[in-house]
Amino acid sequence: MIAALSGVVLQKRHDSFLIMTDTVGYLVHVGPQLLTQIPLKEKIFIYTYTYVREDMLQLFGFRELPELQLFEMLLSVSGIGPKTALAIADRGVAEVKQAIVSGSSDFFTTVPRVGRKNAQKIIIELRSKMGAVSDDSILETDSENADLVTALMNLGFEKAEITQVIEQTPAHLVQIEDKLKFVLKQLRHTSS
Repeated sequence: MIAALSGVVLQKRHDSFLIMTDTVGYLVHVGPQLLTQIPLKEKIFIYTYTYVREDMLQLFGFRELPELQLFEMLLSVSGIGPKTALAIADRGVAEVKQAIVSGSSDFFTTVPRVGRKNAQKIIIELRSKMGAVSDDSILETDSENADLVTALMNLGFEKAEITQVIEQTPAHLVQIEDKLKFVLKQLRHTSS
């Protein structure tokens, strides 16, 4: 099983990269967002999922570990294949989690090959598993966020509510001090 790759993007196709690692080139299927973010000739590290059937072997690539975890969870739902799971995971871990927790089947029906029945299946089968992706993924993707969670837990806030607010932190807040102010304000607002 190939768990990760590091190499240079040699070629882009409509849904995949050709990644050259020393002397071997790997065709890796990726979501549209990642495909547009990475230019040709750029060195890249991606986590991969090796999909094996009797008539094919395919690699699917993800920039962050939580995306891979979400992809694997989506594959566990009957009727969801790897290309559909990739299209859903490409929407973002936080967004997919929110759609599952809130029961928003409309979110999933906008993905090609996902009808209302499969959308309901995703929500029902994954609702109880969502904590496995989101809470730990926040800590894994950013050590600053781990420090932020620890500091806020020391102030008496619960980990679940902290991680939920961190997921909602605007992208323009990059300094830990700014994130702390935002999260504290949100936590105080929700507890009052």
